Amino acid sequence: AANVPFFTIDRSPQGCAIDMTVLSDNRLAGKQAGEVMVDELTKKYGEPKGKVPAITGNLSQNVGQLRRDGFHDVVDQYPAIEIIQKVGDWDAAKGQQIVIDVLTATPDLDGIYMHSDNVYGPGTKAALDQLGKFQPAGADGHIIITGVDGGPWMLQAIMGGVADGTG
Repeated sequence: AANVPFFTIDRSPQGCAIDMTVLSDNRLAGKQAGEVMVDELTKKYGEPKGKVPAITGNLSQNVGQLRRDGFHDVVDQYPAIEIIQKVGDWDAAKGQQIVIDVLTATPDLDGIYMHSDNVYGPGTKAALDQLGKFQPAGADGHIIITGVDGGPWMLQAIMGGVADGTG
């Protein structure tokens, strides 16, 4: 009513008038993370196979759905890749606990895909450190880490050789 422009970023709201929505290609970002995961699993085993938890955002939101679907567009082509999907709801503490729980139940885990490396990256590292599983790429026992967002933690981890890629 006051002619204040209303913009949204990375969400497509329903039921309200907006002036503009700025969206990244979240499905493509999920695909890019999936491609890195497949490439790294193939390097590790000579074929795309392994166990990978996917820590999702809120799956009632289009961003979570698109990042999930883009990742699955790629990894679902390879039936020997087992995806263990866990909903993190964009909650860093919940994501960290998911890593601890899944890695404890599945000690032969090969990779981790995060819907948001901004949200889940530091907690994922802390969980892997806690369990003695944080190894640099190329080292025996390295767990492949991919995500979406390309946040500061993830970019430093990629450049430092401890994470593998982001969309």
